[in-house]
Amino acid sequence: MKLSTLKLILSIAILFASTLLHGISDANQTSDLSKKAFNSLVKGKLNAAIQTYLKVLKIQPDSAETHHYLGLLYFQTGKGAKAIDHFNKAKLLYKKSTNQKSNSNLSIIKNNLDRAYKKLDLKPEYFSVNTLTVSYTHLTLPTNREV
Repeated sequence: MKLSTLKLILSIAILFASTLLHGISDANQTSDLSKKAFNSLVKGKLNAAIQTYLKVLKIQPDSAETHHYLGLLYFQTGKGAKAIDHFNKAKLLYKKSTNQKSNSNLSIIKNNLDRAYKKLDLKPEYFSVNTLTVSYTHLTLPTNREV
């Protein structure tokens, strides 16, 4: 085997190992942060739990469970719109998941959303993508004299 081929194979092996270890490191960090956030939640330190779960989302943005917990925490701290946003994200992620636990969590999240909408006197359509588009037709640009 040529030296250049051996170097290429060795480089690929090192890259693969480093990618694998990085993934394991992220998983461990996510697990540690999730445990820390849950412990804060249990101790009643809701803002600390929120901040820690937000760190988890930076590492693992598609974590349905993390969005679910954030929805609960924001709801408990009176931040209804943020709660509904995270509940909806969790709902979409649970729907995409194929494991059995996600099906039961999907049912729970739907109940949480219903309770949040009812308590806040809101309708689900207020949070649809179509209602979030902004119309700029009412804006006028300043003239040179106004600037």
